[in-house]
Amino acid sequence: MNRFALIASLAMLSVAGSAQPVDRAYFAADGGNTGRELWLATEETPNATLLRDIRPGNSLGSQIANETLVGTSLFFTADNGSTGGEPWWTNGVTAGTNLLRDIRQGAVNSSASNFVVAGRRVYFIANNGVNGEELWYTDGSSTNLTRDIRVGNVGSNITGIVALGSRVIFAADSSTSGIEPWTSGPDGTELLREIRSGTSSSLPQSFVVSGRRVYFLADNGQAGIELWTTLGSTDSTTLLRDIYPGGETSNIQAMTPLLGKLFFTAFQPDTGREPWVSDGTTEGTFILNDFFPGSASSSIEGFFAAEELDRVFFVADQSDTGPELWTSDGTSEGTVLLRDIRPGESGSFVSNIVDARDKIFFLANNGDQGLELWTSDGTPAGTQLVRDIRQGSLSPGIEEMTIVNRDLFFSAEDGNSGREPWWSDGTMAGTFRLRDIVSGMNSSTPVMATALNNQVFFTAQTQDEGRELWITDGTTENTELVRDVYPGMLSSSIQSMTPTRRHVFFVANDGTTGQEPWISDGTMSETVRLADIFPGVPGSSITRIIPVTTPPHPREVAQALLAVEYGQLEDDSNQDGIIDAADMADLANLLGDL
Repeated sequence: MNRFALIASLAMLSVAGSAQPVDRAYFAADGGNTGRELWLATEETPNATLLRDIRPGNSLGSQIANETLVGTSLFFTADNGSTGGEPWWTNGVTAGTNLLRDIRQGAVNSSASNFVVAGRRVYFIANNGVNGEELWYTDGSSTNLTRDIRVGNVGSNITGIVALGSRVIFAADSSTSGIEPWTSGPDGTELLREIRSGTSSSLPQSFVVSGRRVYFLADNGQAGIELWTTLGSTDSTTLLRDIYPGGETSNIQAMTPLLGKLFFTAFQPDTGREPWVSDGTTEGTFILNDFFPGSASSSIEGFFAAEELDRVFFVADQSDTGPELWTSDGTSEGTVLLRDIRPGESGSFVSNIVDARDKIFFLANNGDQGLELWTSDGTPAGTQLVRDIRQGSLSPGIEEMTIVNRDLFFSAEDGNSGREPWWSDGTMAGTFRLRDIVSGMNSSTPVMATALNNQVFFTAQTQDEGRELWITDGTTENTELVRDVYPGMLSSSIQSMTPTRRHVFFVANDGTTGQEPWISDGTMSETVRLADIFPGVPGSSITRIIPVTTPPHPREVAQALLAVEYGQLEDDSNQDGIIDAADMADLANLLGDL
């Protein structure tokens, strides 16, 4: 059997024989008698289940905090009343909800915090009362101190933990070497490099991961605070360039990763503050353009990274154009002004850039039509006004800009119908008001826009139903009220709208049970309350819903393999060095269902 036939067979088998993963979510809720404890919501039944009454008989609950999702499991801190606040974990069932370790004996908190996932481990900072605050890890079965970096009970003042593959990179003070970069992984915990010898500190800070390397700032005592990089080994930990020579700092800001590169702004006397880029090598670390020649700066405040376009967008000020939209692919020749949208020195007030994969949407004012919707594919020719939504010089007040695949949902006022929901595919013909929900000049004021697959959930206000849950697929006929959760004119006060694979979880008040967890697939019949956790009017005080990450369905894996086979999947989205089924987020826009 050839590869295509094998993949096709896998796809057909997956459709016939594999159930879809169940949508689930974790949340902390107050059950009244139990206090605030950890619950699991699921689409099945549907239902909400108390995972464990960690602190029985206490109306305050177990003080759940620091929730960190790892696959389908959740790590968090909780106080059971006898151990103090300590790290716990759950795999989504009562029997699998357990204390990982009583790190600090007795009822005193270990102050576990800064949970970071790296490989099969979760790293965090904790204090066992003997070693001070140090780096710990857990794999769900055992929980251990990585190393007493600063011997004694003072602690090593760990900051800036980031994951690099199965390792973490961070700053720590061993007292003998000062504050320097360290690394920890399955093979141990060690000083990455003593950048500044002796007890003086290089003060590593601003750790940013891009591709397979970490960029950070440090001071070796000679070059000032400049840009460094590491691949996780001593030999690879190097100063990239002394941008401001002579021990002065170049004051690097706006560090923005993009597919292994780092864009940033830096200051040097001859050019002022201008945009720079680095690919992790000395020769690949250079200024992109001196927009404002001489010591004056171009006033770049930050970069917007668009991965599919493999470029950044930013606003820069030139003396003859004012602040306008520029783009860069990481080369000097590829750093170009996209368009002088508002001729002259005033600038076009570019803002609200959002990534639609093959283009960006943003707001700009050309001086004649107000702050309107624009788009760019990263080329001057492809940088265009989408539509003058509100005729004349007044702005439509565009808000709630939410990407749905490669289209845009937003709210706007066109001067005739009040603030209502709109849709755009980036063309004038494909930019339109979805529905005048409240007719005339009054507004439905859509908010809480939440994309789910090809649809957007949002809340809108009407006179008859109050503010309730609506949905759209980008067509007028399918922009509709999902359910009047609180029947009548009063609103259901929807909060914490959270998408999973096929549903949204949210908190709402139906007028009888108070604020409680709900679920919806976008239909009235399947928009239901999960449970009345705190019986009566008060509600269960849910403030955050954490969707469970489910493994890809076998059909999706097969689809991704097909895309690779035909060269349609080209982006290493998760930057693990290979293009495979894990990058299938790019697939939905390339292939339909098999």
